[in-house]
Amino acid sequence: MRVYLPTASYGIKNFSNSEKPPILHRKESFLDPLHPRYAEFAQLSAQEEELGLLSRSDIGMRKGWEALLKERHLDIVGHSLLRTSE
Repeated sequence: MRVYLPTASYGIKNFSNSEKPPILHRKESFLDPLHPRYAEFAQLSAQEEELGLLSRSDIGMRKGWEALLKERHLDIVGHSLLRTSE
């Protein structure tokens, strides 16, 4: 959902059937630090940053993100980054 406050208008996009849905990185940046899942999201982002995963420009959509994870032999289970078998 996108809200434009000056005109009190909004738009809704549904990506549930999309072949190219966007990926939301750094989820903690959208939350108050007191949110119960803030630390969980921040820990995943820190792991991704440490591995240099978030510096690429092609990770905004699912296909690019999945290709990068496969290339690096990584998988995300829940909100944990795991090495896969090579």
